[in-house]
Amino acid sequence: MKRSIACVAAIGLLAASSASAQKVDEFYSKTKLTLVVGGDAGGAHDAYARLLQRHIVRHIPGNPVVIVQNMTGAGGVVAANFIANVAPRDGSTIAALFPGNVVEPLLQKTNGANYDPRNLTWIGNIASLQLACFTWFTNEVKTVEQARQTEVIMGGQNAGSGSGVLPFLMNQMLGTKFKIITGYQTGDLRLALERGEIQGICGLAYSTVLVSTPRWILEKKLNFIAQTGLKRSRDLPDTPIVSELAKNPEDAAIFRLLDIRDALGRPYVGPPGMPADRTEALRAAFAKTMSDPAYLAEAKQAYQDIDFADHTEMEGIIAEAYRMPADVVRRVSDLTHK
Repeated sequence: MKRSIACVAAIGLLAASSASAQKVDEFYSKTKLTLVVGGDAGGAHDAYARLLQRHIVRHIPGNPVVIVQNMTGAGGVVAANFIANVAPRDGSTIAALFPGNVVEPLLQKTNGANYDPRNLTWIGNIASLQLACFTWFTNEVKTVEQARQTEVIMGGQNAGSGSGVLPFLMNQMLGTKFKIITGYQTGDLRLALERGEIQGICGLAYSTVLVSTPRWILEKKLNFIAQTGLKRSRDLPDTPIVSELAKNPEDAAIFRLLDIRDALGRPYVGPPGMPADRTEALRAAFAKTMSDPAYLAEAKQAYQDIDFADHTEMEGIIAEAYRMPADVVRRVSDLTHK
């Protein structure tokens, strides 16, 4: 009798599991998956998303049509607010955000971030980011120590962007003499460097450089003097992380918070309260895509860096950021919201 009851229970669980899988399959066979990208069409985040779009469909039950929708504004905050507060919570919409969107609610003063990253449904992270600080190959400044002695004209997008914040922080805490000129779009920034209008860029993701102008790397056109991140880029093993150069523990903690932000360099997220079975299906599909030979081959051809982190690792990184001491958070906020 006990064996019979156990068999019936096992069959029931199997049937329930099968029904759940069928439910996910049916949903995605009839429903488009919208992938909201917080950046412009043609940018690095957009390029990563469109490559993911082409391959993840094979791994989602029901093989839905996946469409990319660009939603720009406030450095990804518009897209983050949308996914947190407006997007349907049925598993039909996820977003590709920027790393700064993870910590903006922690640091914000008036930037309009109206969400708590800890409440969102994290799917996966394609790669960490290392913001690179570099000069053009003809420039004499090739190290941070040399940048403490000689002024370097660094171009940037705006005061709140990585290319505006990182050189400012390095001036404040490492004593570099960067003259920061902001107001460039990313494409114009690259042209300005090649034309000699500026002498370097400090705070542009290494993976973005690799995707957008691979010839700079292949032809050794750049002197890399520093980088951010929880670990050194595989391609920049001899370039120091800025937190390694900090003069005291307080400054190191500030750089650490910025390093945590960049650890989630290509994060994908859903709204709060997504159905558990669809959440798990999307997380599994994302993870399978990250090891899919066809995807990896195309990513390599496009110079896209893959350094996958699953939702558990992402949630741990976010939790560390939100455990930072209040005085560290306040100082980072003051320094990055000029």
